[in-house]
Amino acid sequence: MKNQDSLLIFWFGESGDDSLTTTTQAALWSDTDAAIRQRFAPLLPAARKGKRVRGLLDKALQMRRQALQR
Repeated sequence: MKNQDSLLIFWFGESGDDSLTTTTQAALWSDTDAAIRQRFAPLLPAARKGKRVRGLLDKALQMRRQALQR
């Protein structure tokens, strides 16, 4: 449960006030969205056509295994 709480606090902050959270976390959300778009936008055309992006699942599983070993 501790890791889940840490993740939620990281992403949403600690205030509990939605307007304050939006203000304090906006830069993080914006930067993260931009990084995701930059990294994964090239995959969208294939995904929209229902095509499997070659090796994507394998890579995701490999990354997950590595993270769990740390």
